[in-house]
Amino acid sequence: MALVVSDEYEPNPDYPPPKAGEPPLHRAARCGDHDAVRALVAAGADVNAVFDMQLDPGGPAMPATPLLVAAGSGDGAGVDTVELLLKLGAAPRRKLLGRSAARFACRGLGFNYRPGGDASRLRRFLELGCDPDETWHGITLVAEAAWAGDPERVRALLRAGANPDPPGTEGGTDHAKTAGLVYYQIPVFLAALEVGTEMIGMLLDAGADAHVTDKGDHNALFYAASADVALLLAGAGVDLEAPDEFGWTPLVGAMVDGNVERAAGLLAAGANVHYTHDRGYTVFMSAVSSPERSIEMMRLIIGAGADPHAVTELGWNAFHAAVDVNGYEANTEESVRGTLEFLHRLGVDINHRDSHGATPLTRARASGTPIVMRILQELGAQ
Repeated sequence: MALVVSDEYEPNPDYPPPKAGEPPLHRAARCGDHDAVRALVAAGADVNAVFDMQLDPGGPAMPATPLLVAAGSGDGAGVDTVELLLKLGAAPRRKLLGRSAARFACRGLGFNYRPGGDASRLRRFLELGCDPDETWHGITLVAEAAWAGDPERVRALLRAGANPDPPGTEGGTDHAKTAGLVYYQIPVFLAALEVGTEMIGMLLDAGADAHVTDKGDHNALFYAASADVALLLAGAGVDLEAPDEFGWTPLVGAMVDGNVERAAGLLAAGANVHYTHDRGYTVFMSAVSSPERSIEMMRLIIGAGADPHAVTELGWNAFHAAVDVNGYEANTEESVRGTLEFLHRLGVDINHRDSHGATPLTRARASGTPIVMRILQELGAQ
């Protein structure tokens, strides 16, 4: 379950703002140019005009009024811009395609725009009557705020009475599975992706279901960004050994994702380092075969008591697991050499035959790379 979620601003230079045809009033609202806003409205510009702000040519339409743009802008607008537009007659509770100004304040304007919105703008729209439980395509405002990584926006929504759980999960985990939820619909999962514990602690204190699972049977521990988050979730009773749809536990997921911090927290909480799946494939094998593999992770698992010499029901050992790995970084000479030399120093049998009589070198010839074959031979593979 390689998972990459980032709120870093990485613009696509092919589709920069402003969008072609962006009305002057929308641009003034986005940039927080109050003099231009006043002048344009005085000259007859419609303060509630609608323009599709979507920059992604393949993305869904994102119609917005100047007020919605000001709510989500990261280009200079703030709560003072919102107040000005309201004074000039902007409709505060208008929704376009199911999205209110509060949603824009939670997550910003989206693709290729600077991260925007903030807690002060969100609080203002909640005061004006926007629904704190507004849901769009299964995504609540709490999920939007958690995705933005801002505890203050989450706090504002919870204080306004928002439900900390996604819709359709009342009654526990079975309902979550039935609803077929994905991670970005589950506030607890999105909060777990933050390194700090403030936001997830806030959600749990508000009554969020710590045991919710997504449609792939992942619980929140699969998403823990740090050891502290993993320990907090484990302390809340989230199952350390609950397998997902592939039979992976959260610890195996941490191996695959290459998240050493998460792995350390899971181990500290008591995760089973001897767990196996797929006919005996070990946690350590998952570490050596990860597209994000690192010696640091391998040392962590060995230090926690993993057996590097274990063999699967098919006769594979750790060398067999290490020779056919997806991912560019895992196939660089540095990664291959580091991994294979580490296994060699541990005394793992480089010439061990699996149940079909294949050695790691045999497997490398069939499905590995020339780098893997060369380094195996340098280490004495036959």
